[in-house]
Amino acid sequence: MNKKPIIIKNLISDEVAALFAQALLFDEAKCIEKTGATFAINRIGSPPASHEAIAFVMSEALLVRCHKQIENIIQEPLLPTYSFCRVYRNGSDLAEHVDRASCEVSVSIQLATYEIFNKNGWPLKIDGKNYHLNNGDGILYSGQTSKHSRPKLLASPRGFHIQTFLHYVRAKGRFAEFVFDGRKGVGLDYT
Repeated sequence: MNKKPIIIKNLISDEVAALFAQALLFDEAKCIEKTGATFAINRIGSPPASHEAIAFVMSEALLVRCHKQIENIIQEPLLPTYSFCRVYRNGSDLAEHVDRASCEVSVSIQLATYEIFNKNGWPLKIDGKNYHLNNGDGILYSGQTSKHSRPKLLASPRGFHIQTFLHYVRAKGRFAEFVFDGRKGVGLDYT
């Protein structure tokens, strides 16, 4: 895989991105109603003011749908590990980090933004360079070796930025054992 991130314009259509974003906003609302919180956090370690979903049905569908296209780009067979999505709210940020072995090949797809005040949108910084995406665009990078982060999100009280992440490992690589990320298969919950 190229060491530099690769932007994939229109990886998914505007319609699919909008539908996915709306479904995730409904999921966030259900979580807020269930917990009584002012915003949803599903696990310890989430950025402030964010809602996340691991193996969300729509992101798992994209993990399968985009699989061959990502293989064609990197010209190497891949195995799916897991998908993840997040609704970021005002004040969210993402500290610089690298991901675990299940994220050997990562794709981050922008789904939606609303009332964001960061100049030129909310960039994803990978190995020191800012990348700006449009809804439906993806960026392919090595989650495990590329340092990535985001600055503080500036948004209205109703504003948001929604992103989904698809993760794979090389089929003939040293992390192939992480296929499905410990699950029985794509679309299934962790046990």
